[in-house]
Amino acid sequence: EAVSALRAASRDARTAEVRVRPGMYFLPDGLVLDAEAGAIKLDGVALTLTKTEYRMLTAFVKHPARVYTRALLSEISTGETGGLDDGGRTVDVQIAGLRKKLGDWAAHIETIRGVGYRVKP
Repeated sequence: EAVSALRAASRDARTAEVRVRPGMYFLPDGLVLDAEAGAIKLDGVALTLTKTEYRMLTAFVKHPARVYTRALLSEISTGETGGLDDGGRTVDVQIAGLRKKLGDWAAHIETIRGVGYRVKP
């Protein structure tokens, strides 16, 4: 009886429709941002990100292919005009941490030498 219930649940899950609502962003290779819920998932698994990493990744997801300077990413991460005045080193450290959490998906984050970063389209 339990086995048949599991089979039925599995069958229902395969046919369930995915509902897309405003604030949902889908990127290649399984990255999904649900801005309304404040969640980012990779291959269906919620990522545990710092507030800074979340803000940076959200900016990348909402505007793929846009090049973000270190100064702009610093402003995005701090939420303040001017950001941090450390030559972008804090941004580089945050990006390194983000790449580590993203695993293989990190290959989508491209370093633009001398400028900043972008997500490859």
